[in-house]
Amino acid sequence: MTKYIENNIRNYELGLIILCSVLLFFTINADFPHIFLTVTLSLSAFYFFPFKLLVIKNDIKAKMISDLLMCWSFSIVSVLSYVPINLLSFIFVLLNFIFMIYLYFFISDKQILTKGEYRVMILFHFLVMGMLSVV
Repeated sequence: MTKYIENNIRNYELGLIILCSVLLFFTINADFPHIFLTVTLSLSAFYFFPFKLLVIKNDIKAKMISDLLMCWSFSIVSVLSYVPINLLSFIFVLLNFIFMIYLYFFISDKQILTKGEYRVMILFHFLVMGMLSVV
């Protein structure tokens, strides 16, 4: 893919994560209906796992693991918005943190990802960790 398309996809993904975070904030702190949060999180999870892995081809294993972990995290946030299970939230925050350590120590040295892709991937997982810890 061209760099322009990759940058736009990155911007859309960041916007999607920020939208989910804002909806989560308003659903928890106000009387905002849960259905909007559930639909948005479900569509986000659907985007990161089947759609992005099947339609937008990635040959890099770290990106595929990242997308799968993002899908699971969005699904768990959707479930945790109804039923608070602290252990499940802690497990997925820990998984995201371990993946970020893996990226830092094992992927950053090998020229697999560009610095921009690496930074965006770390930012995405950091934001998802924030969403998981809020729920």
